[in-house]
Amino acid sequence: MTPVPRPASAGLRLAVTALLVVATAACGHDARTPRPAGDAPAQAAPAGAGSGDAGLDRFVAAVQTQLPQIAVDRRDEEVEALGVRACESLAAGHRAAAVAGGMRAEGVAAADVDRLVALARSTACPG
Repeated sequence: MTPVPRPASAGLRLAVTALLVVATAACGHDARTPRPAGDAPAQAAPAGAGSGDAGLDRFVAAVQTQLPQIAVDRRDEEVEALGVRACESLAAGHRAAAVAGGMRAEGVAAADVDRLVALARSTACPG
């Protein structure tokens, strides 16, 4: 009896499947095997974690919810920096319009700067 040859595509499919099984098995971690010390998985920061400054944390949260277009392309630290600069400018006696101009220079859209300055004033700026 002559063996029936497999079509080339079936052999290729089998080889690709075997390769994928081996590759994915090598990537995983067997839960039955203890992890070596210092090889713990990275954990996300707990909710509410931030700069340690409650006002700045409130500012970042407010920007993320009320002005998401500002937060979407910036890390939390960059949003915090906007709040710090706004508060420092206001504390130095600059008018809100001048502070808004500085925010525009930071890449904040003109339509959002007044609201951003108001959020900084109400959440992050002391006093």
